[in-house]
Amino acid sequence: LFLAPDAGLKSCTSRSSLTRSGSCSSFSSETDVEGLSVDLPDQVVLQTSGLFRSPEESPKSRRLQWLPLESFRGRILLDEARLQLLRPELPIKCDTAAWMNPVHESDWSQTMGKRRRTRRGRWTAADPNPFGDPEKVIRSESWLFIAQLALVSATLTSTCLPDAVAVDQRRNLTNIAGESYPVGVGVFTWASAGLTSAMIEILTEEVLGYNTRVEPTPMSSSVQGMYGALGCVTWYDADDRGCDNRKVRIHMVMDSWWLTFPNIIATLTEQYQGEMPVSGGSMGYRGGSGMYVPRNVLDTGAAEGAAMEYYKSYNASWHQPWKYFDNVTVLNTSAEFMPCAATTMSLNSTAYNYWKMSGDDAGVVITGNTYTAFCPDGYTWMAPSCRSNPLTCIMFITGGDGWDVSQGLQRSAVFNIPLMIGVANSWANYLALPPQYKALLYWWTPDNSFLELDPKPFVLPPQDKFAYSQGDVTTASENVDIAKVISFDLDFMAPNLVKLLAQSQISLDEINDMMRTWKANSSASRHEVACDWLQKNENTKLDPRSDRLQPRLWAL
Repeated sequence: LFLAPDAGLKSCTSRSSLTRSGSCSSFSSETDVEGLSVDLPDQVVLQTSGLFRSPEESPKSRRLQWLPLESFRGRILLDEARLQLLRPELPIKCDTAAWMNPVHESDWSQTMGKRRRTRRGRWTAADPNPFGDPEKVIRSESWLFIAQLALVSATLTSTCLPDAVAVDQRRNLTNIAGESYPVGVGVFTWASAGLTSAMIEILTEEVLGYNTRVEPTPMSSSVQGMYGALGCVTWYDADDRGCDNRKVRIHMVMDSWWLTFPNIIATLTEQYQGEMPVSGGSMGYRGGSGMYVPRNVLDTGAAEGAAMEYYKSYNASWHQPWKYFDNVTVLNTSAEFMPCAATTMSLNSTAYNYWKMSGDDAGVVITGNTYTAFCPDGYTWMAPSCRSNPLTCIMFITGGDGWDVSQGLQRSAVFNIPLMIGVANSWANYLALPPQYKALLYWWTPDNSFLELDPKPFVLPPQDKFAYSQGDVTTASENVDIAKVISFDLDFMAPNLVKLLAQSQISLDEINDMMRTWKANSSASRHEVACDWLQKNENTKLDPRSDRLQPRLWAL
């Protein structure tokens, strides 16, 4: 299918048809492709321009194979008559373009590398010249490419920043063997990674002038990011990473927690000396996890002079902290929480370390030499300070198989905190329970799951690393630098990109604001949100310690 500017809607006479009432100017600012009225045969033939290549493309004819109609799912970008099917999260804009006749690819020929495109044969019968002035087609480079989303280029056809490098002027990386390919980008599944990656993708393309390609398989862990940047073929497969025949095509990932895996880093560094991915610099914020206090609890306590973020305010011998939380009896523990036997509360190490720290015989079950936590109802564990009166317990909601359960058990005894601890029995319940009940929750930042609650970290004494090594986890967990991870060869191929990565930083407050914006406008793409931030902060230095890092100067 082809689209051209200033062309009215036409009926279609070739192999496929596409109809839409009205003209481009009547389109909504954002429209799903599936929202169009489409009447297509089972398959369509497509032809590409030099902006798009795929494994299915024939080098000689530049002709895509027949693709099933099911491939036509996602969104398209229509801006200044530049049209291209992109990934589903990318937006639709409609300014000067209009839908027009699909034309079979054999009716066209291209002189690649030149601006002029000529047509063989007659125009379609529906209109002697459905494109209008052919020179407008030449100037506009208007194309609509329909292909499987996994094969679609990540290159945007409209720009975000002023004076952006044009798409046709961008270049690939070239390695020492002379191979040429776009900058490969791996994107983690969490929101902060998607947004910060989108910012860097925009700057890489529009300021530095590199083509980019986003890896179509999202990365679900920082470990996957390491293997991907190492060049392992099946980096997503924990059983076989496919590292025997490495070929680096993922060159950077944003928002990595890789420093929380020092043993894996050490092993890979030893095994793949000289090829191990390296840090591309800090994101500008640190990641933290643990117990958090919702904003409504903090505000209620502050009105009465209680600092409810501070652990000493929870000592049941001095205060009544439960009055700022919901009564635990409102919870349906059997429906919302996992049985304790299915969580880390059943582990000998968890229960034994608790018993060793507290001496609380009633809080554990001892069978021979095996210790497990004692849960009166089978679903929740109660601290000594509220066990005799559950109405004075404060619910601590966690997830997974019992994130931070060991810490919660020990801190409740050592600091006399009246906790009731439960592990949500599903991801859906883990997300649903904290907004429903005033409770303490396990969380990590940056993350968008509970931004509407505006939780703050539960303040504890600074971490005692030696005590942690002995099983005493009562002090605070340590925050970690969140980093950009890059392939070992990126500095050779694109030193200015490596410099941009090393020097660009953003604060945790700013990334939280971006995630709130995205969450409030779920129809927006990550690139839209990132672009909006970049445009509004064009003269803001992403690294406040440097006086050189204005976005439009980053190509230095």
